Amino acid sequence: MFNSLKKIKKLPKDTEIYCGHEYTLQNSIFCLINDSENIKLKEKIIKVKDKINNNLPTLPTTLADELECNIFLKAKDLKTFSKLRDLKDNF
Repeated sequence: MFNSLKKIKKLPKDTEIYCGHEYTLQNSIFCLINDSENIKLKEKIIKVKDKINNNLPTLPTTLADELECNIFLKAKDLKTFSKLRDLKDNF
């Protein structure tokens, strides 16, 4: 998965990201626990909650947004990524 994300990170920043499951809010909350000073992430969570409350999809997102908000894409190495995955698996 880490190697796949490295490839995705090389795409143009305006690339739209669609995932197969709606887990934007839950993943964002997890990311915030581990990146609590991230203002962009805090703003994203507010927008995501608003969309959910209005029965709107939270997707697609963009690679630029994910690079700013998703701690898995911020992981610099496999060891860090693996630790994050372990934490997420037990979240």
